[in-house]
Amino acid sequence: MLYDILVLGFPMVEIMRKERGVPFDRPADFKGPYPSADTCILLDVAARLGMRCCLIGTIGQDPFGRLVMRRLESDGVDTAHAVRIPNKNTAVVF
Repeated sequence: MLYDILVLGFPMVEIMRKERGVPFDRPADFKGPYPSADTCILLDVAARLGMRCCLIGTIGQDPFGRLVMRRLESDGVDTAHAVRIPNKNTAVVF
């Protein structure tokens, strides 16, 4: 298959506070998790705009990794070349 955009990289997940300025050592509400990192953001936006996109990379075979792959796939990104690594976690950014 020919792609408009082919990206090599690693997906991450972003989790953030609902309110600004709340430190992580205090109980409060979070938003997320969201697929994140330049890799996911670029592919997700481009696929939504109708471009043929493909991800080449690795991702943990954990709930966060499944979240990212489901989101990219539902938006039209080909993730068949992304390797799921058992017993490894997906990067999470707060």
